[in-house]
Amino acid sequence: SRQTVNYYSNASTGRKLIATISNPSENLGCVTAAVQNAGNGKVLLSTTTGSYYRTAKVIKIAPAVANTTATYQATLYYSLVSDLVPTWNATEISSFKILKVKDGVDLSSIINASDVELVTPTVFDPVTNYYSYTGNFTGFSQFMLVIPNVVVPVGLLNFDAVAGSNSIA
Repeated sequence: SRQTVNYYSNASTGRKLIATISNPSENLGCVTAAVQNAGNGKVLLSTTTGSYYRTAKVIKIAPAVANTTATYQATLYYSLVSDLVPTWNATEISSFKILKVKDGVDLSSIINASDVELVTPTVFDPVTNYYSYTGNFTGFSQFMLVIPNVVVPVGLLNFDAVAGSNSIA
């Protein structure tokens, strides 16, 4: 149906909220959400257009019947203690973008730009013990939070100066 649906982890992990799907453009049928990878590490992810540090936690959202055209709003939930701290600092946590990677793409290889979608969250909601990130998407996939891996260019490593009478040569 076209309602808002919350997805929780299984009971063995304490039934934590994983994701919420709302405002779908069509009836999605049965959709599942699961933590595909867990942890609080910082993992390097490379694409053909740049590299990022991603959260170790990856959430997979998939309908029972493949659907690449449905649009919807997804909110992803990350525990401050078990998913983000101590690896990420406060500036990084508030600067995350959501990266959607096509299902089946190996996250440890260099990913083609056509297989990813980078979304700035429309809502970043820091609530006690968890943070939520909301974005608008088309189709279903693997989701994670990322920050760019910024490389500072170095143009000059050293130089030689020779003293002149009134100048340096």
